Amino acid sequence: MRSILVLFCFLNAVYCYAQQNVAYKIPKKSFITLSDSILIKKDVHNELAVIYEQARNKKIVAIGEVTHGTKEVMEFQHLIATQLVKLHHFNCIVLGEISMLDSYKINDYVVNERRSVADIMIKKKIRARDAAYRQRDMMPLYIWIRNFNKQRPFKEKIWVIGTDIDQPEEIISFLKEHCLNHGINKAVPILEELNKNLRKLPNSAKININTIADSANQLLSILENSRVNSDSTNMKTDVMVRVLKTLPNSMAFWSDNDLKYKMRDKFIFENIEWLRETCKKDKQVIIRAHNMHINKKTIYTEIFGKFPSFGEYLSKQYQTDYMSIGTEVQKGRFYAGFSGSSKIAQHKNKLGTIIGCQAKAKYGVLLCDSSSKEFLNQPSHTMTFGTINYRSSILINCKGLIGDAFDAIVFIKDSTPYQLVRDYFIGELNKQPY
Repeated sequence: MRSILVLFCFLNAVYCYAQQNVAYKIPKKSFITLSDSILIKKDVHNELAVIYEQARNKKIVAIGEVTHGTKEVMEFQHLIATQLVKLHHFNCIVLGEISMLDSYKINDYVVNERRSVADIMIKKKIRARDAAYRQRDMMPLYIWIRNFNKQRPFKEKIWVIGTDIDQPEEIISFLKEHCLNHGINKAVPILEELNKNLRKLPNSAKININTIADSANQLLSILENSRVNSDSTNMKTDVMVRVLKTLPNSMAFWSDNDLKYKMRDKFIFENIEWLRETCKKDKQVIIRAHNMHINKKTIYTEIFGKFPSFGEYLSKQYQTDYMSIGTEVQKGRFYAGFSGSSKIAQHKNKLGTIIGCQAKAKYGVLLCDSSSKEFLNQPSHTMTFGTINYRSSILINCKGLIGDAFDAIVFIKDSTPYQLVRDYFIGELNKQPY
């Protein structure tokens, strides 16, 4: 009797395991195996043709980051972005989670051919966020865009610019430097007074948002009157006017870090809209933004609460004209800031682990189509989440939304931390990689 019971339990366990495997089996029709050399050879064999074709008529395509420190994610972002620029006339590469003024030097480099690689690379004094867009592995993209822009009319040049919120102090510092350099002396005392008021704001009832708004409006008038017959200078003025208009609203919640994090996606969405409507950048590729920001349905509600991600804002605004490409890794390490690299967590229910156990290749693409929807929307599925200062990646409960949140998932078996190098031979970067 005991042996029969043991046999029954064994057969039952095998049956449950088999059932689980069926539920967790990748739909072959939806999975595209990519060659191990696709990144090195820059997709010379057009392996991502399905992605390029799906993106052809989209207004906005976002390629998300499973961690903010995986080199292969960055390389797929660069590859897809440059292909869309070349093949389908996308005219703006958006650095989603990089602030607008902080990234202006990049746009100045690629559009106006000012500055050098040495000017925009990481210096001795480094902030963690600098590494997100100014480390060595980003430079080849900027060089490629700059060279692509050569001989193109100004209005047809490809922009590379951030859309995240700028810190109020940095807005004032940026504007003051510009005004001093261009002899816009009227603005300087207003900026100095505004800076004093910003410092008093958290502790003074006398300084309110209306006071900040009055100063911002005075500066807006001065900047508008300072316009000259120069496309490059007016481009800079447009950007400064944009951030000034957002200053009073951003100050209203700046001291509340939790609210600031939740509200920033609305500001990012509005900055993306501004690029489309005011700057006529009507076909955008978004990089340098986490999966949980670009998803069409907000998965990470534990952080966002009732506030949508900017991907959900875009999805509601553009519907099928917005394409969201997520990324996922199985294992490895990622750059995590000054602490070095951190480990990628694995789990049997993690999408990266499930794909990695079935796919032998280093890379692949899982299309989120009708064939894969049931597989992707398993309520038990999790995804990797890694960012600066995390000792290890964590697992995000995806709530059965993966298939609805993304149009495709780029799979990477091994995550490698990107390089953070302050000093290197500039000549190496002048080789054209794309």
